[in-house]
Amino acid sequence: MNNPLIKLEMLRRFRSPAAAWGIPIVMLLPGLAVLAVYATSTAFAQMTAGAALMNWGGGVDSLQRVGQGMFAWVIGLLGLTMLMLVPSMVGTSIAGERHAQTLQPLQLTAITPGQIVIGKLVSSLAYLLLLLVCTTPIMAIPFLLGGVPVSWLIGSLIVLFLIMLELAAVSLAVSATFSSPAVASIVSVVSCGVLTIAPFVGTTVLGAVMAMSDSDFDLADSPIRYLMGLSPTSLATWVVSLEEDAPKELTSIGARWVPVLCFAAVTVGSLLWARRKVTAPVDKDR
Repeated sequence: MNNPLIKLEMLRRFRSPAAAWGIPIVMLLPGLAVLAVYATSTAFAQMTAGAALMNWGGGVDSLQRVGQGMFAWVIGLLGLTMLMLVPSMVGTSIAGERHAQTLQPLQLTAITPGQIVIGKLVSSLAYLLLLLVCTTPIMAIPFLLGGVPVSWLIGSLIVLFLIMLELAAVSLAVSATFSSPAVASIVSVVSCGVLTIAPFVGTTVLGAVMAMSDSDFDLADSPIRYLMGLSPTSLATWVVSLEEDAPKELTSIGARWVPVLCFAAVTVGSLLWARRKVTAPVDKDR
């Protein structure tokens, strides 16, 4: 697709001073997690004689447990970093154009509203993908310790990219709705936070209410648990289902496909809303 806005947005995104600061910021929390887990594991091994990490008797299993725990912390904190970084960065993309009064000249060109949205999305995802690639050395540390299969590493990277895609689409929809970059950025962060956390909170509350009224209620066998599929983080069930001893409620067809359907609906719906909001009035009358 011939979209000159993608090249322009790439130059803006990668040449800005903030682009260089994004790499250390996105590596800060996962890097601290690696140091914290290693320090904690080493201290625990020193306090418990015979459980030292480097002993051959049980050292391999100990290293694998440390690697798995370290990997879980790295992925979790990396996802938290992206949850804060993506909406704050993408949420100002279209609102900034409207605030600087450069959106109307852009609408008068041959570029269609769809190309405007796609150009903003592709340039943002390209930079976010670069940040994700920069974190692979940190994720390689628990992988080298053992206990973390290659499928987990690759699957986690794919899931993180899809989460970034959904959050970026939601942020674009918010950015296209507001004219103030500051308001758009704040609303984007709040919207992405609610979208990520609210399904789990709602599922927990509904499960507690149902358990109080029915002593035989089991959330693992209830359709209420599919409400968690609204959160983009539920896509991680595809990675968890790769384990041989994964719980059946995470390996069922519904548990895996509901998050995919919700991801597709939210992403496509957000992009269509953003396209509608950047459509010039003259285009609406055509």
